[in-house]
Amino acid sequence: MKTDFTATGKRTIKGALDDGYYGTKRWFLGNFYDARDQDFIDFSLGKIKPKRLNETILHSPLNSLWVLLFLVKKILFR
Repeated sequence: MKTDFTATGKRTIKGALDDGYYGTKRWFLGNFYDARDQDFIDFSLGKIKPKRLNETILHSPLNSLWVLLFLVKKILFR
């Protein structure tokens, strides 16, 4: 970050507040939204094992689209 410093050579209060905003946003998205997607990717690559039968894994609908696109690509480009 520190865009204000690299652009102007000076550190400003607005730049510091912007960094705080973007850092908080990055942390929130990384911890609450990307974790499920990363779990799906890790599971697809065999890096993690599935949970027990009585436990469920919740993923976003975008993961279904990812699998569909992957399968269509495999079928069309054999």
